[in-house]
Amino acid sequence: MIVKALRVKDLIAAVALLIFSIVMYIGTNNLQMLTNSQIGSDFAPRLIAIGLFILSAILLVQVLMDFVKASKKYKPEEVEELVEQKKIEEVGEEGAKIPDKTRYINASLTMILIAAYVFIMPIVGFLLGTIAYLMAQFCLLGDRKYWNIPLFIGLAIVVPIIIYYTFRVGFELRLPAGWLG
Repeated sequence: MIVKALRVKDLIAAVALLIFSIVMYIGTNNLQMLTNSQIGSDFAPRLIAIGLFILSAILLVQVLMDFVKASKKYKPEEVEELVEQKKIEEVGEEGAKIPDKTRYINASLTMILIAAYVFIMPIVGFLLGTIAYLMAQFCLLGDRKYWNIPLFIGLAIVVPIIIYYTFRVGFELRLPAGWLG
């Protein structure tokens, strides 16, 4: 039985991502140090693993809290009856269900965008490549009627600049410069 309050898929994803982040963090111990600076090749993967762990833990807590709320709100037999009557759906009352075909198309296009991003980054550099990627990804994932182009442009420009200068000045690491030199 799949009920929004139980969010079984989210529970499975949270646990799988928690395990993956732990394995990823442990795996960074085997990375070779390629530089003499304090920040080595293990820094970024560890940072990502920690971030993934934190976000997965938050998702797990949210799912468990929803489960507790649902168990207080409905008795098990009421939940089964509501599911059978189609009064409770997987997405709940506030959201519209996204068709499976659209999900697969968006996932496929996202993978193509990521591959293109990896391909063009050495050519055009981190800043221009990331700006183009973020704009395309925002437009792909956002519902067209809710597009906020000024917000998309602002985020697509500001976020890569902050990341670039954080790595360049703060960590003294170089990101691909491309045409910008």
